[in-house]
Amino acid sequence: MDEQYENYVKYNLDECEQHVKNGLNNYVDVGFALKRIRDGELFKPQYEKFQYYVTERWQMTNPYASRLILAAEVYSRLRGGYPCIFPKNEAITRELVKITPVELQVEAWKKFIDRIPENQITAKKLREFLLESGKSGIWKTVDAIFFQDVTKTNGIEGIGIL
Repeated sequence: MDEQYENYVKYNLDECEQHVKNGLNNYVDVGFALKRIRDGELFKPQYEKFQYYVTERWQMTNPYASRLILAAEVYSRLRGGYPCIFPKNEAITRELVKITPVELQVEAWKKFIDRIPENQITAKKLREFLLESGKSGIWKTVDAIFFQDVTKTNGIEGIGIL
């Protein structure tokens, strides 16, 4: 590695790490900072893999870091869709990550916030809404697809929360 590239990596890593340190209570900032670190491989050469970096540097599991990254991406999609209310935590956003195709995440969120008062928004209520409204075939959630497979094999009818 040449010196200019090493300086570039160090500067970007320092900047991203400052976002993680300052934003441990802000899942969106942390998710985007971790995404920049992962995608730019800014954790190298100190760490061989991203999962080692997040575990050793931030005492965070790789799956949790991945969830933060995905949540930040969903949040960004929502901002582009102009809803007036945004998910206040990663657990709520995690439910939207399950919607396929991803283009429908904004539509699902808008429909949900039209039905639920802002002070009553929870991950559980969103999950229930997505599973119930997913039965109409507008979108599928990973949970709904899994549940349909389970009900076929167990002979159970209906929809449920996993």
